[in-house]
Amino acid sequence: LDQAIALYESGDLAAAKTAATAIPDDSSERPDAHNLLAVIAQDEGEQADAERYARAALGLSPSNPLYLNTLGNGLLSQGRSDAAVRVLLDAHEAAPDQADILFNLANAQKQEGLLEAAIDSYYSVLALRPGYSGAYNNLALILKATGDVESAAAILIEAVAHAPSSGGLRFNLGNALHAAGRLSAAESAYRKAIELIPDHADAYANLGVVLAEAGLKPDAE
Repeated sequence: LDQAIALYESGDLAAAKTAATAIPDDSSERPDAHNLLAVIAQDEGEQADAERYARAALGLSPSNPLYLNTLGNGLLSQGRSDAAVRVLLDAHEAAPDQADILFNLANAQKQEGLLEAAIDSYYSVLALRPGYSGAYNNLALILKATGDVESAAAILIEAVAHAPSSGGLRFNLGNALHAAGRLSAAESAYRKAIELIPDHADAYANLGVVLAEAGLKPDAE
């Protein structure tokens, strides 16, 4: 199994699959091998195989949170967010301190339209792991979409403090600040995004809009 994992981490998926498949059925490593095969299948876009391997792992260890997480991610990739939420809730219950599992649950809740639950889950992820950029970003997007632009801006300001070199976070912060009517702060955020990602066309476009709204039309042009 260690060899299969090392091959997977090196990017040699075919060799990793061969090594994991060769592990005997009666080996104590068989459940982990099934799970690795599920992850490889997900990476290859073979969602039916991924689900089959994940369920095989769970057949040998039904409450294992990592296997539940793998299955939940696979279901989410298939667009089956309702089933993914149920599975990932079980995974989170089995491992409540695992931020990655909770993040995946939040994503499934978001996709299923359970926005309040997703917001709570993303906040819990950040309590477990401050600086989790994906959680900041996804949480801010939901808050902005539901009209709470001030909270979205506050979350992204915190995110930028943890990842000051992220142009994507700066751009999203600019969007939230713009939506909140804070034009000067939005301008600064967009300019920083452009400094970090010089070819960020959307940042240039949104900066132009902000400058125009601020009455600085020559600059916007």
